[in-house]
Amino acid sequence: MDGLKYLFLDEIQNVKGFEESINAYREEGEYSIFITGSNSYLLSGELATKLTGRYIEYELPLLPFITDTSENVETILGYCFDAGVKGIVCFDIGMTLRSGDREYYYRALDRHFPGLSTKYREKYGNSYEVVSDRNDELMKLFHAECERRGVLHTPDDCFRYTSELPDKYEQMSVFDM
Repeated sequence: MDGLKYLFLDEIQNVKGFEESINAYREEGEYSIFITGSNSYLLSGELATKLTGRYIEYELPLLPFITDTSENVETILGYCFDAGVKGIVCFDIGMTLRSGDREYYYRALDRHFPGLSTKYREKYGNSYEVVSDRNDELMKLFHAECERRGVLHTPDDCFRYTSELPDKYEQMSVFDM
């Protein structure tokens, strides 16, 4: 496939050594890399330092009881497939909520979906990870659609692929100067 390729990664901080693999894609120059997630590590300057380059972050949570539908998973995957992605890493269907964000989110739920925040509080309490009740069903759909399209879809497969990319540039050392 000619032209720019797109790489979408979600909650990638859960994979040991992900920075080097992403940096290999970035250095190749043929990839536009999208990293999603809500972990504060991704929002920190540490990631940009480790990647030694630019990155764009998009959060695409599928909200339990609201947007966690097969249609939405298929739509997001359709965008990825149309963009020609090589692999997609997805750990779970749902979202994450830090304590300050949780209160804001619950107030917004009450405004737009009266009574739904009570359901969230009963189901998730103060959990950071808010995994959809439909996670198993939607993850099966995710894996099946990726398999059907020939797109890598497990963390191991995606990172095995990135580790096999040739090094384009030799890392300089201060001793080389």
